[in-house]
Amino acid sequence: FGDSIFNAIDNSPSISLGTTGTGNNWNFSGLLTNSVDTVVFYHPGQVAGNAATTTFPTASLASKEDTNYIFLEKNSASLQLLGLSNGTIHVASENSETIITFPSSFGTTFLDTAKTQTVVSGATAGYPSVDSVRVVSTTYINSNFDASGSLTTPFGVFSCIRQYLIRATTDVVYAKISGFWNPSPIVTQNNTAYSHQYWSDAATAKFPLVSYDLTSAGALSGSVSWTKGLTVY
Repeated sequence: FGDSIFNAIDNSPSISLGTTGTGNNWNFSGLLTNSVDTVVFYHPGQVAGNAATTTFPTASLASKEDTNYIFLEKNSASLQLLGLSNGTIHVASENSETIITFPSSFGTTFLDTAKTQTVVSGATAGYPSVDSVRVVSTTYINSNFDASGSLTTPFGVFSCIRQYLIRATTDVVYAKISGFWNPSPIVTQNNTAYSHQYWSDAATAKFPLVSYDLTSAGALSGSVSWTKGLTVY
């Protein structure tokens, strides 16, 4: 509680991703700081009103992202994403999302399914002609720690394992009209995201040290986020 992670963003990175397998030597020492995001961890009972007691009773951590608080459960087996709250509206996952399992090492894999339902007014969702909309979001997670080795960033040198993560999400939107829910969805959207996260059990590695999105072919896509520093409470 109280720890702050400072994540730098390099908007135009030039790095070699290495290969799957062991013995990688990832030299990301040239990563730049174009902007910085700060992640602060809180006691779940001290943020977002009564969210921890009413909606997330198993939460052991909370962090803030933009205007929302994210609630997490960390135990001996895994780190789970339970849902989020803006202080007034609390949205809990029907099935929480596994972020990482413990212990993890090269070759560790897991599959998971996360599901969340959210109901908001039609006007809020951009459908002013309907009473309300219900968004059912289902994400299928495929995680594989497919590489290991030594990682060098401007923050330091770390022994790391690399997580290859595939998140396939389907959002189905239903409309409530004149007090009745239409059984047929008005919108169905599918999206698949690919990414790498670099994890270490070093004392100064309290967060993925490097993360970035990938194309479906495994190439770097866009910016790179990397841990620039931390403040331990």
